Amino acid sequence: MKTITTLLFTLLVCFSNAQNWTAVGKEVVNFNDIFRQNIKLYQFDNKLFAGGYFREISGVSAHAVAYYDGWQWHAMNFEGPIPLAIKSFISYDGKLYGFAEYVFSNIMDNFILELDQSTNTWRPLLGAEVSTVFQISQKSIRDMVEYKGELYVLGNFDFIGDVEARNLARWDGTQWRSVVGVGEESLESSFLEKMYVFQDELYIVGTRLYLSNNPFLRSEVAKWDGKQFVFPDGGLIVPAGNFFFNPKTMVEYKGELYIGSDVEGLTTDPLLTGYTLYKWNGERWESVRGFDLTNGIVKGIAALAVFADDLYISSYNGEFFVFNGEELIRLEERFSGQMTSFEIYNNNLYCAGSNFGGLKPDGVFRLSKKIPGYTERISLFPNPSQGSFNLKYYQITSGDTKITFTDVQGKLIFKRTYENEEGAYLKNFNFEHLPAGVYFLNIEINGYEETKKVLFVE
Repeated sequence: MKTITTLLFTLLVCFSNAQNWTAVGKEVVNFNDIFRQNIKLYQFDNKLFAGGYFREISGVSAHAVAYYDGWQWHAMNFEGPIPLAIKSFISYDGKLYGFAEYVFSNIMDNFILELDQSTNTWRPLLGAEVSTVFQISQKSIRDMVEYKGELYVLGNFDFIGDVEARNLARWDGTQWRSVVGVGEESLESSFLEKMYVFQDELYIVGTRLYLSNNPFLRSEVAKWDGKQFVFPDGGLIVPAGNFFFNPKTMVEYKGELYIGSDVEGLTTDPLLTGYTLYKWNGERWESVRGFDLTNGIVKGIAALAVFADDLYISSYNGEFFVFNGEELIRLEERFSGQMTSFEIYNNNLYCAGSNFGGLKPDGVFRLSKKIPGYTERISLFPNPSQGSFNLKYYQITSGDTKITFTDVQGKLIFKRTYENEEGAYLKNFNFEHLPAGVYFLNIEINGYEETKKVLFVE
């Protein structure tokens, strides 16, 4: 393991009177409280899809899956039996797929479903049921991702349909194939979790991964380079013990791959021991300070998402954090349950998961446009001035920025709308012809509005 460099962070606590999260899918009625944490979100065809173990969302009778059009929730149809849940989604070749969980004769089955958009109906994808050699063995689908023009499926299985494929299979739109050849080394684990494409390679995380030809070498992260499985930089090695790194989520942020865990990570490198967030730059692993179990403030990570050039983090104790690569900001509002899914829809960040009787009910929530810490993105200087000042602001997404300038009586002095792309902007204003006194500048960016007091002196 190479020598690492850790970053220093300052913990900033945001104070905001605004509600940070707004419910858009409240009062979710679940089949069983055991499954309350399993709502997953996905954006497709200008709709926000939610899948999970529910039968109603916001008063709409909807079993296992529903979609939100920005105004209300809608139920969907199934060809054949209704599943317990659709547990994840992926778009591939212009179509939406989901993997569903069924129970037949007290035996759990997993199928991949395809959405027929013309009839709003989910139907089984031909030959997409997973199975094992021994029917009593646990079989499951854990994740799906598009990689090199094909749909990859990860899980614990020996077959998908009639095709022999150990734990990892691929679909080219017409037929299933095994990723590795029959008899070649496969990736093994009792619990395979997630996939992510980073730098044109397929990364896979799970609990104590190993290769079939070498069960003694363990890692929590492996990658498939198109020919073989390897453990990058020797992997995150897990020694025997009661604690282990249990990776749950991956996302690319500022050119590096971030991996979050819900359990303490133990590695052969003492500098990496006890962290719940690691990053990989393509050559070496680094732990992220602020995410260690001993001194850190984020004890377990449920979900990661990149939004407005920041990394949003949901912890397993119901808290939310924003990380910009240097500073870690705790959002004021928290949940008492686990929010395990993020998705960006209509330029807003949505989260979903569960809440066990705390501040918010089970459901789907939208982060308000008044994002904590946003005020730090808008600055006016110098202030006071003799009538000339600069306005610096950051545009999260492309759209209109409206700026008005008034005197203390509310008389309009200046008004203009700018069409901006995403990015940072610096504008100079010269009002040296105005008398000394108090003025107000109002700026509105994509629904976020703020007024700043401006003082002119002689």
